[in-house]
Amino acid sequence: MINNDHYKNHTEINVIGISQGGLVARSFVEQCTGFPNKIRNFLTIGSPHMGIADIPRQRCEHDMGSGASSLICKVPQSMLDNLAFSDKIQNSVAAAGYYRNTENLAIYKEKSSFLSKLNNEKVTDQLSSQKERLSAVNGFMMVMFEKDDVVLPPASELFGEWSKKDDAGNRVIIKMEDTDLYKNDYIGLKTLDEKKKLF
Repeated sequence: MINNDHYKNHTEINVIGISQGGLVARSFVEQCTGFPNKIRNFLTIGSPHMGIADIPRQRCEHDMGSGASSLICKVPQSMLDNLAFSDKIQNSVAAAGYYRNTENLAIYKEKSSFLSKLNNEKVTDQLSSQKERLSAVNGFMMVMFEKDDVVLPPASELFGEWSKKDDAGNRVIIKMEDTDLYKNDYIGLKTLDEKKKLF
């Protein structure tokens, strides 16, 4: 794409990503160097920016039916962590790259091959450059499907996340503004918000 003449004729472009494509688009916005155009506006629709915290079990069982293939729908969370964060699965199953269990953030930060880097939750030398690139856009809009039954929790689409479980096993939504990602401005969301460029 960098060498495409169509893009060379424009000084600015807009970037749109839907669902998992929103994460791919954000990685382009944050990490792509050598691209001659400025990213003007960025839009994501139903994208799990803070990952998926669990298998959508009811949807899974409905879609998979009965039999051996549906066993994945019943995998306990602890086993899911072990599977999802194995090197083989991280390197071969796209969704494992954005699996983020808030009950086990230490292993996520250590083993995640994609999302922890994209969200600057790992200390890397890209930290400041990724933040600069995203916070330089003219506007960043996120659209959330309120009744999404695939991205758990749907608030991930607005950089929200689940809290850890309380003693009764309940979790609540932590809004974007209350996450470490926002408060510490890991990727520039707070900067964009303060400039009224986050929608």
